[in-house]
Amino acid sequence: MSTQGKDFRLCPALRDLPEDDHAALAALATVATYKPGDWLFHESAPRDWFGVVAAGEIELQQGRYGQTVRLGAVAAGALLAEEAWLDEQPHTASAQARTAASVLQIDRESIRELRGTHPDLFYRVLARLARQVGERLRLERDRLAGLVSPGLTGHTRT
Repeated sequence: MSTQGKDFRLCPALRDLPEDDHAALAALATVATYKPGDWLFHESAPRDWFGVVAAGEIELQQGRYGQTVRLGAVAAGALLAEEAWLDEQPHTASAQARTAASVLQIDRESIRELRGTHPDLFYRVLARLARQVGERLRLERDRLAGLVSPGLTGHTRT
């Protein structure tokens, strides 16, 4: 499988992985392309893949009480569906392409296989994803406490 155009260094959370890890992730990845308005995934649907936005903008939203609530938008370098590394829970939000977009994706089955065949790589990635999730939680806590502006929810979400 070609690794051309599959550079996970786009994502700040994964940038410091060793070169061999980047090559292994690229070998597992596919590049999915989306037109403006295309849905990447829907709230409550199974998480079928983990991804990094390679280009474009993706809107994150959640349905509540018959209304859609905009959670934010992500662009190149942002993580999507990173919880696919953690558990079998469904998506907690929906994602829709705001512009033409491409996403580097690793499917859930490849993640499971990686855990068994290369646990060292699996856990190096997992540690970086957990650090990113922790940073988002700290920023959200600070936002709720009024310590940061409401528009700031992380490096990759606006």
